[in-house]
Amino acid sequence: MQKEKLVLRIKSVGYRHIPNPYGEYDENKILNPQTYQAYVDVKDIPDNFPMETNPREQKLNTKTAKSIKDSLIDESDLNFQLKNRGILLTAESVTYDSHKKEMVITMSDMTYHGNVDGGHTYKLIKQHKNDVNGPKYVKIEVITNSEDIFQELAAARNTSVQVQDKSIAELENKFFLLKDSMPRNIVNEIAFKENDIKRIPVENIIAILSCFDISAYGDNNQPVSAYSAKGTMIKRYLKYFKEYEEVKQYGNPFHAMKNIIPSILDLYDHLECNISNYYVKGSKNGRFGAVKGVKTGNLKSELYGNKIDHGTPKGLILPIVAAFRTLVKEDAKTGYYTWKADPIKYLEILGPDLVYSTVERSRTLGNNPNAAGKDAQHWKSLYFEVNNKYLNDRLAELDA
Repeated sequence: MQKEKLVLRIKSVGYRHIPNPYGEYDENKILNPQTYQAYVDVKDIPDNFPMETNPREQKLNTKTAKSIKDSLIDESDLNFQLKNRGILLTAESVTYDSHKKEMVITMSDMTYHGNVDGGHTYKLIKQHKNDVNGPKYVKIEVITNSEDIFQELAAARNTSVQVQDKSIAELENKFFLLKDSMPRNIVNEIAFKENDIKRIPVENIIAILSCFDISAYGDNNQPVSAYSAKGTMIKRYLKYFKEYEEVKQYGNPFHAMKNIIPSILDLYDHLECNISNYYVKGSKNGRFGAVKGVKTGNLKSELYGNKIDHGTPKGLILPIVAAFRTLVKEDAKTGYYTWKADPIKYLEILGPDLVYSTVERSRTLGNNPNAAGKDAQHWKSLYFEVNNKYLNDRLAELDA
């Protein structure tokens, strides 16, 4: 993060300092947050407000964004500053140059200082301020001494359009467990915040990894919610993070699986890239492209962007991937998850049967991959097929 100071001098009208009602200091002699407000002509809004502090990527093609834009460029609308909530900044300090009529905002740590709310308004102003005829004002609010409550402030202020759990989690750096365990080329493709335009929503990654949470799922309890309710998987991830925070995440299942996360993602990608071949073998030369829900064309795999000829519904993929949870165990000495056997080797052997039975299950449910993805009994059946293969291999080794 940027550490050098950024000083913004912004011409303003109606500047005022609103003192904290609890006084300048709290009972521990720590400076209380202070609030400063002013109206600023949109043409005087700087183009360099730091945006790392905003928990949401800005999406400017929504009805709300269009409404803001229309009000902004409508020269007959003289109430933009009243109808719009304005822009909230956090900063180290604020002063006022009465001679130049400028608000002077100093930011020193862009981890905590910058745009916290009003990002859509700010980006629309940047795009369209040259289209505005005459003066048009927006309210600027700045809060200082807020570093200790920064995350809570960002969460509370971003409630007019609900900020998803993942956006606040990213702001609070709660995804480091994933980022530290995944290949960099994958991390760079993941959307950790709402409206981020990157390829892979973080909830998809958490859903895949949740299928290998052996603390929550066993022989009879299948992670069907990883498909049917991905949002609950994020909530569980955050619940774990809070529960194990005091012990630096030791014992957190997502911390425990850190060493196998890359191979879990490899397993998922290997299945997606080879699923059509598995189906051809399992169905005795059936045509995978004719399966309901399967797309054909020049496509790319979800995680690694590998070239594939068929796009497969997740309702067909995720139950198969989850079946390989039976090959995961917890190392008694380290507490980390490890494989009992090579999952891709087992996928190569069992893939044709697993894929064929999954497609057939979809057909019995009305050619409905979504229904197959929600069928707990089917998940259980696949799981035990992998489990039985592993147990038989172990028995064969003993016999030998």
